[in-house]
Amino acid sequence: VTHDMDEAIKLGNKICIMKDGTVLQFDTPENILKNPSHGFVEEFIGKNRIWNKPEFIKAKDIMITNPVVTNSERTIVQAVEIMKTNKVDSLMIVDKSSTLLGIVTLKGIRK
Repeated sequence: VTHDMDEAIKLGNKICIMKDGTVLQFDTPENILKNPSHGFVEEFIGKNRIWNKPEFIKAKDIMITNPVVTNSERTIVQAVEIMKTNKVDSLMIVDKSSTLLGIVTLKGIRK
């Protein structure tokens, strides 16, 4: 039993978080950090604690699952308009078979 979350995350295989005698989450440290099951759990462990444990963060956890794509025939003006409309700062450029050709970024356009 501990109230030291850093110790629990470092040493525990499983962590049980309780409130008022009720189990709110019993899980691995990684799952508790990535997917707190209850608002109290999130507050108890600290909303941003996962960023203190980068070994638990995988590319799939932070990747964009539905990137905005367009074809290579778009003009820069059209590309910027697509970015504005979709509130993104980059576009994946694909060919007719949806194969990635490259990425256009606002930063790259500004150069």
